[in-house]
Amino acid sequence: MVHEGHPPVADADLFSRVVEQLETGIFVCDADLQRVLYANAGAIEFLCALGDRPDAIGPALAKVVGDNLKDAYPGHFPRAIAVDRGSRYYLRAKYLSPGDRHVLVNVARHVSREQETRALLHRRFGLSGREVDVVHWLNQGFTNEQLARQLRVSLGTIKQHLNHVFAAMGVRSRTQLVALLRQVADEEMRR
Repeated sequence: MVHEGHPPVADADLFSRVVEQLETGIFVCDADLQRVLYANAGAIEFLCALGDRPDAIGPALAKVVGDNLKDAYPGHFPRAIAVDRGSRYYLRAKYLSPGDRHVLVNVARHVSREQETRALLHRRFGLSGREVDVVHWLNQGFTNEQLARQLRVSLGTIKQHLNHVFAAMGVRSRTQLVALLRQVADEEMRR
């Protein structure tokens, strides 16, 4: 028997296990944006990365959630806000349901956006699949030697790929490339 939008009781355990396995963090907090009432594993990881406790929201996060809620309209998430605290996350918040004072917060780690980033690099800069691989691993901090081992190619091939990537993206260094990747991701999130 289904009760007003809730999963059947027999499937409640399955539903709970699925929510815990999501790469996306989901948590519900009170309307004052101070207490976390429910959080899955991804959300707990996010809260701990910010230095907050998994059952409370610190002032900095409360401001970000509150700012995001200002753009929400009933039943819909607004565009995501980038949150950078060592790892990059994208956050969206809305009231759980119209008239409800509980806030639902959805948090996606930057790495979960890898497919969109790969497609964007190909579309916007004309990078090949192998060049996108090079950018991905370079963004993870790999050296040229590590890139060569990871991709099972010669060091000379890596240098050729990097030369083409830098030219196509209009950058001169790894630092500029990483900064451009963040800028492009932020622009894409605002669309």
